[in-house]
Amino acid sequence: MRCDIAKLLDSIRRDTNPSQKKPVHDVRLPSAPPVKQRTKGQQFFRTHKKGMRWVVGVSLFIIVASIGIGILARPLFALAKLPQTGTYLVLFQNNAELRGGGGFLGSFAVVTLEGRHIKNYYFESNIYKKDNAFTKENKTPLPDYFYQFIGKDISLAMRDANYPADFATAAREVSKYYALEYGSSVDGIIAVNASAIADMLGVTGPLVVGEKNVSVSKDTFFDTLQREIQETYFNNDTNKMINEPKSILKDMIDPLMKRFNGVSPLSLYRYIMTELATKQILFWFPDAPRRSVVEQYNWGGRIQPWSDESVFISNTNVNGQKSSMSVDESLTLAGTTKSDPHRTLTFTRTHSGGDAYQANHINRNYSKIYLPLGTQIQSVKRDNSILNTHDYTIADEFDRTVVSVWTTVDVHQTMTTQISYSLPQSALHGKILYQKQPGVISQGLTITIGTIRFNSKNVTRDVTIQ
Repeated sequence: MRCDIAKLLDSIRRDTNPSQKKPVHDVRLPSAPPVKQRTKGQQFFRTHKKGMRWVVGVSLFIIVASIGIGILARPLFALAKLPQTGTYLVLFQNNAELRGGGGFLGSFAVVTLEGRHIKNYYFESNIYKKDNAFTKENKTPLPDYFYQFIGKDISLAMRDANYPADFATAAREVSKYYALEYGSSVDGIIAVNASAIADMLGVTGPLVVGEKNVSVSKDTFFDTLQREIQETYFNNDTNKMINEPKSILKDMIDPLMKRFNGVSPLSLYRYIMTELATKQILFWFPDAPRRSVVEQYNWGGRIQPWSDESVFISNTNVNGQKSSMSVDESLTLAGTTKSDPHRTLTFTRTHSGGDAYQANHINRNYSKIYLPLGTQIQSVKRDNSILNTHDYTIADEFDRTVVSVWTTVDVHQTMTTQISYSLPQSALHGKILYQKQPGVISQGLTITIGTIRFNSKNVTRDVTIQ
């Protein structure tokens, strides 16, 4: 330490003692380069630098916005191709009572278009009248599972024709039975689930409907209409004779559409695109050009052609009243690696009940679990108990292997179904497709297969997972 300090002091002395300083040699420095003159453009940019940055930023924003508008506009242009002169069925499906196509078909409208304008419409508020007359002479059986909880004498008619899990198939069946019962054909079908009407009220605001000034809002739609249709309407003896309990829906159409016409274009766009994406509004057309548009944008509730891994569950409420929306559902798909074919699918249903009309009824539910074609089913469990093979069925349908089983759950109870299976080699590559049933609001979905991780408590539309 002393040595270091001594050296430091010695260096200080040398710097301060002129006799000990080294001579400074005369060094000629190079001359500075000539100043380069800026061009007028460079001078302008330097002077207006902040303004130019703003111009560039705005230009980039316009370019990005134009691309975004183009993306947003494509579905609108596609949507504009669908309405054409003709006659169309608008099905009102109650997804509080789930069916394969979305919900129980209790009423519908027949709409005549000239170009894109509505020429006239007719509202059928009691589908049973024509159905009952038809089934007296025509005895086509329903699928076997319907007869577990309904009378054996009930035959297939228009109201039950939307039972297939594939909506395109369901719509063709509805169109066929409409022609048989009403004597005319249609040029297309638009299915509107009850939740889509409730969502529409969320956009337009509440309505006061009918002679009794019934107040209907998004939050009260299901409960108010069910009580009005099932109970209040029949308190009047005259109404019992007329027997048009769903006339309240008819009374809603004109005021709701008038209110809807006043909605901003952006709100209208968001509403329509959301309902289509979540399968609460569905289209079907018999002609190839419009059918192609519908399939391109997945607006038709079709079980998609898919050769890789997939899962889709379709529920049918069979005499479970209006309890479907009281049941929360979640799916868990597990496997060791993507290349290992062994999978376990766990389907959990919890009945939470509620205050809505018939929400506290037992949910009698028949589930069809669609898996890749060629899947080998190893076991099916209900609440950890292995089921006998006569307690479920295995079949091929819509280019899928489907396991069908009762998944009934009572109020404030939970029921779990677990399926162990082996995938065909052809399904072990590519993405995993999850499809949501039309009419279902949301499902929880968890996928854990090797490095693949997906977890959401609120899946509202079809998703693909890499």
